Amino acid sequence: MTAVARTTMKVFFLMGIFAVSIGVAGTSKIVGGHEAAPHSRPYMVYLLMMGKDTGKAKCGGILIREDFVLTAAHCNAETITAVLGAHNIMSSENSQQVIKVVKAIPFPAYCRRGPNDDIMLLKLEKKATLNEKVAILPLSQNEDSIKVGTTCSTAGWGLMESEGIHEVSKLQEVNMTVFRRMCAAKWGAMFTEYMICASSPMEGGCNGDSGGPLVCNGVAQGVLSFSSEPCGYFPTVFMKISMYVDWITREMGTH
Repeated sequence: MTAVARTTMKVFFLMGIFAVSIGVAGTSKIVGGHEAAPHSRPYMVYLLMMGKDTGKAKCGGILIREDFVLTAAHCNAETITAVLGAHNIMSSENSQQVIKVVKAIPFPAYCRRGPNDDIMLLKLEKKATLNEKVAILPLSQNEDSIKVGTTCSTAGWGLMESEGIHEVSKLQEVNMTVFRRMCAAKWGAMFTEYMICASSPMEGGCNGDSGGPLVCNGVAQGVLSFSSEPCGYFPTVFMKISMYVDWITREMGTH
């Protein structure tokens, strides 16, 4: 059963933990990561957000069609700008394409009070020009395709914990291992079949930017939703993309 087929849903969450976990969009960190080879992940999108409630914030995203980005639903704001083809987001690289988001489409059942269905489509003002530095990442279609123990990776421009916390300007990446019991034990009822649990093999904790991808064998399996703050207490939780493929396909076909 896909998420689209649900007509009712029980929302289980721990308000205090969830509020600390999400915090402000874009505050996730790269733990145990390293700089990615420039433009080796051409599907990565850097999202700049501005709003009365959020102020300035940032998130990650995935280019899934020339005119659509997939990210987390909590990465919403009054104004969102997508930067594609970037490696160093503090530099005006010739490879960068800066495109305004004209419509944010969060999953209908998403509620800011809890972590369920934290996934969103962003419609771009114009189509991106695809090349070796800007490319589409395929989405997982199989609900059972991701197995416990699978080695995957994530990436982002989040804060970095390595001899202190500091901002990074260049894309960072880290390998992650898929778990299940760890998240079930740590997050309890917050962790559902619509989520994937993963953590760096170096240590538990948060990795990457909110909205960034969990990539396994060249396919996007998850969208980073929440982790712990401070890092190191809980694994990272991604929304399981295959559970939302029907909705994603339908929405892209109607916008």
